[in-house]
Amino acid sequence: MTSETLNYLLMGAIGIIGWFLKGVMSDFTALKLEVTEHDREIGVIKANNDNSNKRFDELKSDFKAVADKIDSIIIKLNHSH
Repeated sequence: MTSETLNYLLMGAIGIIGWFLKGVMSDFTALKLEVTEHDREIGVIKANNDNSNKRFDELKSDFKAVADKIDSIIIKLNHSH
């Protein structure tokens, strides 16, 4: 083989390797974006869950306050009779 033929073969091999690496990097980038999107969705779900838990605690506290007020009224009514 002549050196010119070897140069063409070498350039062709480098081109094929570059094409393969470009495909791998493209797949990796797409996978990374997909994982990032899932992380974002998980973050939104966690935030919604935290807000729901906070609201539940607030409602539980409000309910306890109402129940305590009703108990206080019942006790006052029982003592007034």
